[in-house]
This record gives sequence, structure tokens and C-alpha cells, in this order.
Amino acid sequence: MKNMADKVTTAAAYTTSGATFLAGSMSLNEWLALGGFVLAVFTFAINLHYQRKRDRREENALRMQHGDQRNESNNPPA
Repeated sequence: MKNMADKVTTAAAYTTSGATFLAGSMSLNEWLALGGFVLAVFTFAINLHYQRKRDRREENALRMQHGDQRNESNNPPA
């Protein structure tokens, strides 16, 4: 049981040390620039996803519309 506690505390110490190193290695402006870049990439990915959904939806609507027109031309009213 003591080994497990030692492993947990060692992992916590290394994690805290690494986080402190990362936080101190960049200035506030650099952190803000990094955050802006991450946010821009995330926004681009979400926009791309919804644009593709819209394109598929419009394509399906157009296919349905053209399919209805073809059926009407093949079956003239009696």
C-alpha cells in the first residue's frame, strides 16, 4: 500500500512541477496568443462541420426537387 501512495505522490509532484514549468516558461502575451490560435482552430473545425452539413442538406433538397420534376414530366396528367 505504501508503494502505491509513493507512486501517487511522485506523479502528483512531477505533474505539478511540469505545470509550473509550462506556466512560467511563457509570458502572458504568449499564453494569450496560444489561446487565440487554439480558439481559431476550434472555430474553424466547428464551422467546417456545419458547412458540410448544410451542403449535404441543400444537395438532398435539390435532388428531391429534381426528382419530383422528373416524375411529373414522365407522368403527364390524363
